[in-house]
Amino acid sequence: MANRDQPVNGRKSELSLRKSGNAIITDAGRLTVWSTDTVSESPVFLYLHENGNLILQNSEGGVLWQSFDSPTDTLLPQQLLTKDMQLVSSRSQGNYSSGFYKLYFDDDNVLRLLYGGPEISVYWPDPELMSWEASRIAFLDSLGYFSSSDNFTFMSADYGERVQRLLKLDFDGNVRLYSRKYRMDKWTVSWQAMSQPCRIHGTCGPNSICSYVPHFGRKCSCLPGFKIRDRTDWSLGCVQEFNLTCTRNETGFLKLSNVEFFGYDYGFFPNSTFGMCENLCLQMCDCKGFQFKFIKHNYRSNIPYYSIAKRTYLAKFRRRPGAFKLLSHIIKDIFKLHDKRDQVHSSNKFRTLNTNFFLIKFNRSSILNLCIHKKKKKKKKKKKINLESEYKYPG
Repeated sequence: MANRDQPVNGRKSELSLRKSGNAIITDAGRLTVWSTDTVSESPVFLYLHENGNLILQNSEGGVLWQSFDSPTDTLLPQQLLTKDMQLVSSRSQGNYSSGFYKLYFDDDNVLRLLYGGPEISVYWPDPELMSWEASRIAFLDSLGYFSSSDNFTFMSADYGERVQRLLKLDFDGNVRLYSRKYRMDKWTVSWQAMSQPCRIHGTCGPNSICSYVPHFGRKCSCLPGFKIRDRTDWSLGCVQEFNLTCTRNETGFLKLSNVEFFGYDYGFFPNSTFGMCENLCLQMCDCKGFQFKFIKHNYRSNIPYYSIAKRTYLAKFRRRPGAFKLLSHIIKDIFKLHDKRDQVHSSNKFRTLNTNFFLIKFNRSSILNLCIHKKKKKKKKKKKINLESEYKYPG
């Protein structure tokens, strides 16, 4: 896909070969918008091979340029992905300009998926995966076997069948292998990198929650006290509907259970009590909330500890499987929890009320307004805050 971010007029644009050995695309105004930047003293030929590779070569058979060296969002069988290449997703299903997601070899020689929206984060594979002392190259064969120099391999569900195949980084941030029989129109998914779509960063945008409902798909909703920014584009997320001051005695927290958070970590503080985490966030005006998580490590002592990550900005949340409806049970947990919940048992294990939850910083008056609107939402529909703007995101 040449010149994807500045497409030309399809009616009067033209692809031509010059005697100099250069292949160019001109637009309706006869201006050159793309070229191979090649030179040859002998005649040149442009071939589209059976494997999908478009090759510009001279009369001696030398390859001057080939499309396999300039992938966009798709990798075909026998096409190499190397350290100097990357797959870049399209912006949306109907917008083929460059999107937010990239598949590339990182500096540690590991093949990774990266989200490059308002925040930049790697979400596949596990960030703790060790680096590799190896070359950076990946390859898909015609039978459906993919292998990478970082020792990552997979086989398609229809491995071994003689079918057409393509590996594509889709606009939603997932890498999928597609297959279809020859002269058949329908492509089917025979492998995908992410089985849980809400683990893909940037899916629902900032200040939102991503949920996966079986037989329905991925769904985005705004956090309590936030409203959707643009109903046509969930990647823009939600905006705040309340003012947050830095006055400590006017600030409380709203608890969100069974959710996980990513992005904009201020810090990570192991062996911290809930009260310590709360005080730390209250001391900083730019702290919008914190995550409190119980982690059990495989230490010999088998002693678990609490850890938190303080957030200076609320990015996307992922609702854990089996989570309940947010606002039905959390009003009672709005204000500060007692420090006695953090007391240590005689067995040196912390008392756990909830293994993983996140708390958003609110003004107390804003929290009370949320409660009032929740109780009166049937009577005053026009004045209620849209707590859960929902949208079925294509999955």
